[in-house]
Amino acid sequence: MHSRPLVVAVLVYEQCNLSEVLDLAHQVTRACDRVVYCGVTEQAVDQSGLCIQVSNQLRELDAAGLDALIVPGGDPGSIIENAEVHSFISGVDRGVVAGICGGVLLLAAAGVTAGRHITHNYRRPFATEDIETFVEHFWTSSDVEQDPTVGVVVDERLITALPTAAVEFAAAVRNLIDR
Repeated sequence: MHSRPLVVAVLVYEQCNLSEVLDLAHQVTRACDRVVYCGVTEQAVDQSGLCIQVSNQLRELDAAGLDALIVPGGDPGSIIENAEVHSFISGVDRGVVAGICGGVLLLAAAGVTAGRHITHNYRRPFATEDIETFVEHFWTSSDVEQDPTVGVVVDERLITALPTAAVEFAAAVRNLIDR
């Protein structure tokens, strides 16, 4: 039992893939006191065409006060170089930081995967050689799981997952939040 309210944030952005985290968000909503959908814009359209109204912009939230930050995949190109996003992600200091699919690339861009054991899908057999080469600089300081069948890697309070492991990803996040 937690002695203070639990706050979890889901980072939404243009062309994110909310289907990878919707079940997890629903589970967390029932287990936590507050779930916020946050971003750098007031709304975002995910890959399915769903328009999401953010409940808080990043600048309105205290990242250090979050119990968890969930970063869905999709096409992170719209925010991959955004300093506000990087600062927000790296500012989660006591909570769980969890990324799946393209969300892991955002975590790497923010510097939170450096020196950590992770998995990602920007490599063979999941990505073309061109994509693998284009993003390889993001992983140089990370300990990337070499077995491509490992769908989720938990390194302390950092969780990374392949897009094919959404159920396992949800379980890992819930496990750490429930501690």
